Amino acid sequence: MPTGEAYSHVDDLSALLGRLDVKQAALVGLSMGGAIALDFALMHPQRIQALVLIDTVLGGFPWSPESAEREELIWQRARAGGIPAAKEAWFDHRLFVPARRKPEVAARLARIIDDYPGWHFVNANPERSPDPPAAQRLHEIQAPVLALVGGEDTSDFLEITARIWRQVPHAAGAVVSGVGHMANMEAPEQVNEAIQQFLDHQKTHSEPAA
Repeated sequence: MPTGEAYSHVDDLSALLGRLDVKQAALVGLSMGGAIALDFALMHPQRIQALVLIDTVLGGFPWSPESAEREELIWQRARAGGIPAAKEAWFDHRLFVPARRKPEVAARLARIIDDYPGWHFVNANPERSPDPPAAQRLHEIQAPVLALVGGEDTSDFLEITARIWRQVPHAAGAVVSGVGHMANMEAPEQVNEAIQQFLDHQKTHSEPAA
């Protein structure tokens, strides 16, 4: 758990890769994990082979009033009823409406949320965020990027992905039809196939000619 000291997800990821002696990596991130991968690519470009972003968050992106209001509701519930109330509001978030339509996905999502300690719901978060944020620096990313988004995700996440397609020099991707924010859980075969094809393509084109 965080303490009162400032921390950075990017620094933690860098330390992990260092401990594992991984010089370069292809990073795959969903939602907030995608935002961390983007920040890492901007701060450590020499350590990135490729990025796969799924329904990604983007640091510095201006959220719509509707999204901001829905997020604030979670914190209101946390202040009123503590971590359990915040978790319930989180699970009920419209982000997860498509996932909740599939019982097996809904059950897995509920377990994930239940396992989350919820520290951030009731404490001030001392996380250090990059300045300027990734939303202002997408053009700097030189690694190949695959950006996927569920067709039933919210308009903010569709716009984030479209912005990545437009502004990252070597970005490609697709809209995964019939699924929402948890595209990797809602359509695992389709998402895994897209990732595998992308990584195979990167490997083929990075290998020296015989």
